Amino acid sequence: MRRRAPWAVPLLLLAAAASADRVVERDGTIHTGSASVEGTSVRIGSKTLALENVFVVERDDGTLVHAPDHDARMRGYEYIAKAHLRAEFTKLMRECCQVGDFVLARAALEGAEAMGLASSEAVQLKMRLEKDERRRQGAGAVKSDRLLRQANELKAYYPAFLAARAAREYDDGKDGARLLREALRRRAPAEDLLARVAPKGFPVGDSRVWLDWHIDLEQAGARIVTGDPAALATARREWRKDLNGVEADEILVLTPVKDSYLVGRALAHGRLACRVLNGLFASLPAAPSKDPLLVFLFGSRDEYLTTTGTGRLRESPAFLEWTAGHYSPAEKVSRFYWTSDPDGERRLVGTCVHELTHHWLDRRKPERSGPDQPGFWIVEGFATFMEEGVYDVDTGTYSLENPRSRSLDVLRSIPASRLIPWKRFYKLSQADFAGLPVNDMTPVAIRWMLRQQLVSTSRLFYEQAAATCQYLFHADGGKHRQQLLQYVDAFYGGDRAALDVERAFGMDAAELGTRVQQFAKR
Repeated sequence: MRRRAPWAVPLLLLAAAASADRVVERDGTIHTGSASVEGTSVRIGSKTLALENVFVVERDDGTLVHAPDHDARMRGYEYIAKAHLRAEFTKLMRECCQVGDFVLARAALEGAEAMGLASSEAVQLKMRLEKDERRRQGAGAVKSDRLLRQANELKAYYPAFLAARAAREYDDGKDGARLLREALRRRAPAEDLLARVAPKGFPVGDSRVWLDWHIDLEQAGARIVTGDPAALATARREWRKDLNGVEADEILVLTPVKDSYLVGRALAHGRLACRVLNGLFASLPAAPSKDPLLVFLFGSRDEYLTTTGTGRLRESPAFLEWTAGHYSPAEKVSRFYWTSDPDGERRLVGTCVHELTHHWLDRRKPERSGPDQPGFWIVEGFATFMEEGVYDVDTGTYSLENPRSRSLDVLRSIPASRLIPWKRFYKLSQADFAGLPVNDMTPVAIRWMLRQQLVSTSRLFYEQAAATCQYLFHADGGKHRQQLLQYVDAFYGGDRAALDVERAFGMDAAELGTRVQQFAKR
C-alpha cells in the first residue's frame, strides 16, 4: 500500500462544485446531471454524445468514468475548473459591488480577465466599476475580510483542484504523476502533495526529484514500481533501503541510481534488444518463464565488485575486475553499474544489451548443461553480436549490421598467428574459456580510434565469437542466419550433438574461421 499523507489544502469549493455528474465535450461545453456510458456513447439527461468527442465523464463523487488518456483528463479538469472559477469570480465581483469594495471587485475582474474567465455578467459589472471610479478611489470604500479571503481562495482554486484529483488518482495507482507535477507548476500547496509523491524510504526533501524521475521514466514507457513487490522488498532488505524499482515490458530494474535519464536509457536499450530477440527467435519453439528479467543497476563500480544485492557479501572476485556487468544463471539476475566518466553512458547501454541477451536466452531455454558443454563461443559471441548492433531508442529502430563492429575490426587488424586456433576455438567449453590467459596482450589498431588497444587471449575469445556471428548472420545475403539461430537454440537447450560446427553449418571449423577472417577484411 502506498503511504498516505493527510490532505491539508482547504477544498470547500471543490465539494460545492461536485453536485452532479459532469461530461466535458472537446469544445469545452460542460453538461451536468445523471450520466451513463453506453458502449461508444455517453447519455446525460436526454442528450447522447459520442465518446470520441468527450474529454471526461466524472461522477458527482469525483470518480472518473471515462478519459481516454492523460491529456484528456488535463483538458477536462481545466474546463471544469475554469467553469467553476468563472462563476465564482462573477459572484465575488457582484458581492464586492454590493458592499462597495470596488478595489477588490476590480482585482477580481482583472484576475478573471487574465485567466480568460470574464463572463458576460462580469463585463457588465465592469461598466459599473468605471462609473464608480471616483468612489473606488475615495477613502471611505468598504472592506470585507470575508470577500478578501474568498478572493485568495479563488487564486489557489485551480492548482488545488488539480492537486486533489492528481492525489486521488496517484493513490489509486493510476497515472497521477503528471497531474501532480502540473499542480506543483501551478503553485499548488506543496508540502502534503510532495509527501504523497515520495515512496517509502525516499527522502521527503527530494520529492520533486522523485516526481521528475517518475515522469521522465514514464515518458520513456517505464512504470515505477510502488508498494513492496517481492523482488523490491527483498532487495531493500538485503541490499539497500533507498532502492527504487522501474519496470518496462519484461524488464525489472532495481537501482539506487537517481538519474532518470540514465535509468531510462538503459531500460530503453534493454527493451529494444528484447524486442529484437523476440522477433529473431519467433519461429523456434520454447516455453520461456514469465518472470521479468531482473536487473540490479549499481551506483558505482566499487559497489558492483563487492555487493551481490542479495545480502551475500563478496570480496571482489577476480573475474569481475575486468567486467562492466555480468549475468548470473544461478540467481537469474543481471548486474551492471553506472559511473559518471565520459564513456559511462555508452558502456552502460552496451552492457545492458549484452547481459540482457544472456538473460533473455537463458530464461527462454534454461535446460543448458554444465560448464563442460562445448560450443561456449555462441554464448558470448551472440551477446557481443547483439551489443554491436545500432539501436535508436528514440525512434524504436535498429540495425544489426554495424559498419563499426569492433569484432570485425579486431579480426581485420590482428595477426592470424595471435588468434585462438579455429579448430580449438569452436570446441571450447565455459570451463576452457575460464582458463584462457588474461595478461598476454597484443596491440591492435582500431580504425575508429586514435590509438591502439591491447587485446588479451581472453578478450580475443569474444572478438572471434562475435565476428563468427556477424559472418553467419550477414554473409551471403543471410544464407546461414537460420542455422546460427538454431545453433543458439541447441546450446541453450543442451543438444550437444547439434553443436558440432560442421554438422551445424556445412563446413569444418578451419573453413568457417577462414571465411570469418575474409568477411572481416571485406
